[in-house]
Amino acid sequence: MTKTEVIKRAEAASRRSRLAGWRAAVAAGMSLAIVDAGVRAMAAGREVPGRAYNRAMGLEPDPNLLPQLIEFFGQAGSQGWAELDESTALKVGFNPSAIAAADRSGLFAAEPARVSPGADVPGVTIREVFADEVGRWVEGAIAADSPGPSRDAWLRRIGPHLLGTPEQAGRRLFAAEVAREFVGVGALFSHGRIGWLTAGAVRPDFRRRGIQRALIGSRATAAARAGCTHVASDALIGEGSDRNLVHAGLAQIATRIVIPVPLRGELRPRA
Repeated sequence: MTKTEVIKRAEAASRRSRLAGWRAAVAAGMSLAIVDAGVRAMAAGREVPGRAYNRAMGLEPDPNLLPQLIEFFGQAGSQGWAELDESTALKVGFNPSAIAAADRSGLFAAEPARVSPGADVPGVTIREVFADEVGRWVEGAIAADSPGPSRDAWLRRIGPHLLGTPEQAGRRLFAAEVAREFVGVGALFSHGRIGWLTAGAVRPDFRRRGIQRALIGSRATAAARAGCTHVASDALIGEGSDRNLVHAGLAQIATRIVIPVPLRGELRPRA
């Protein structure tokens, strides 16, 4: 598989993973506008501000794209973010200074055999988590990386909808367990023979012990057994998770920016 094909399939797996997460939120009662238009996927809603539920992905050059994004998020009354490559952002009219200031997200991928299984961590068991323990997994995720009280409350409501339905069939949950406590979590979403690694987090008092590497390795092994030719993930550049992926054996194959969509009235007509 060529690098271009890996990028294409990895981004498709990322979109399907996001769409499944948004639909789980809707099943839990969140009010979200969702667009699933093949390559393009978008969600917008005011109940949980931030990038997780106000995002547009799979964006290709189109002279009308930026006004469409402004209208989509404007109708929802929320601040939105667009994930796209820098050249596309310039072509569709994003402000160059906003592009320069935007966060950079790396796309990482590798064949599962090239991913390090990670060293055994004394006292830690990495295992798959099934529907009867999703509540524990959610509490482990909150303890590892709480996004705030409002998001925590929604995550608890969403938990029962993460597994067990056709829309969520691609998702599997994993945890690092110590003395019956989940001290680290991760998820694997399989689509198009790509194992998409997401939701990886380790509780602060258990960091720097190799648990994150072990979670990456365990999910890569599970992806290979499920028939995936590659595992892939994304991470903001310079925030630590990117280094964990590289150290585990994944290579950065693309970079995308994550840029705020201007609010209504902020778009200046082109000269």
